[in-house]
Amino acid sequence: IGKHLEAGTTFPLNKVTNLDINLFHIDNTDELGFDINTYSNINFDPTHHNGANLNIKTVLMDSWTLQAGYTYRDAFFTSGQYEDKTVPEIARHKFNISNLFQLNEKSSLSIDATYTGSRYFGDDYANEGKKMSPYTWVDAGYNLTLESWKFTLSVKNLTNVNAANHGYYGPQPGFPHPYA
Repeated sequence: IGKHLEAGTTFPLNKVTNLDINLFHIDNTDELGFDINTYSNINFDPTHHNGANLNIKTVLMDSWTLQAGYTYRDAFFTSGQYEDKTVPEIARHKFNISNLFQLNEKSSLSIDATYTGSRYFGDDYANEGKKMSPYTWVDAGYNLTLESWKFTLSVKNLTNVNAANHGYYGPQPGFPHPYA
């Protein structure tokens, strides 16, 4: 439950290139989060999110579309025990670049890279521990359309980067909590 204010626009830079800008401001009173102690979702104390999304998309050739984006997000608790602390598991910076190659009218190939910045582990509400490392994933996909059928082959994490979208310190059997 919360209030969400968002504004954005698209600027055509030329016939084949657009720049999208989006700003947002979110005040949540019951943002959901995961509690590793109970293995269940909980309602966080009130949180505040400010951010911006920038995206540029251009057609480089008839068969090649390139898109690049950046997201900035500042998320923190506005009251309670962790007031002014960063909401865990939310990266402040995220970049992406996408290539779409239209091979013919029925098939396409995509290659995407996404950088996710460092962020606090999911149970580090006090922001006292080591952050999860930033990482870059590269994904690839092939799409084929045959009449009313669409087939997709995807390879996620093509470069086999050892990273996780979510992480928790504990408590778990055999893994002591770092703040205990």
